[in-house]
Amino acid sequence: MLLPVIPELTIHRFKFLGAQGDLQDGMRHRSELYRHVASFEIEQHRQAYALGIDLAQHGGKTVLTRSQGSCAVWVSLRSCCGMTK
Repeated sequence: MLLPVIPELTIHRFKFLGAQGDLQDGMRHRSELYRHVASFEIEQHRQAYALGIDLAQHGGKTVLTRSQGSCAVWVSLRSCCGMTK
């Protein structure tokens, strides 16, 4: 299974209230909205990818973003596990 890796410069970040009323980080890429799951230093990109694969296997539409020094895992707000923390 391959996960999309999106350059950080191509996403649009926003904040939103989660199901429990907590403030969460989100992003939009194309027509999809995602919730931030975790961030990693670029040296830990394998851990980020492994987490993304695990989430995808449990039904979440998952993507990774990458910048020069870090990467992040995101799950679609429309997927079955996108609304859980």
